[in-house]
Amino acid sequence: MSVAGKFLRRKTKIHVENNAKCAAMAEVAVGSLMYDENGFVLIFSTMIGGGYIRNHKIYKGKHFATGEVSYIILNSGKKLDDENL
Repeated sequence: MSVAGKFLRRKTKIHVENNAKCAAMAEVAVGSLMYDENGFVLIFSTMIGGGYIRNHKIYKGKHFATGEVSYIILNSGKKLDDENL
């Protein structure tokens, strides 16, 4: 049996999340949010991202966009320069 065939027979749930949400879940599991019920982890890497922890679980919100701070529109329709920041 091939390696792929072995994995297809497993009944394991796989969840895919972005790096910020994974970092937030790691903080709950073994980090600074272990003893806190709620928290927010902000990540500065290739983009800016966040993960909101609510009741020790990642909270995704109604539209699955909670913590997605890199897609916030700061100044719609205007060019950002030193005067407009």
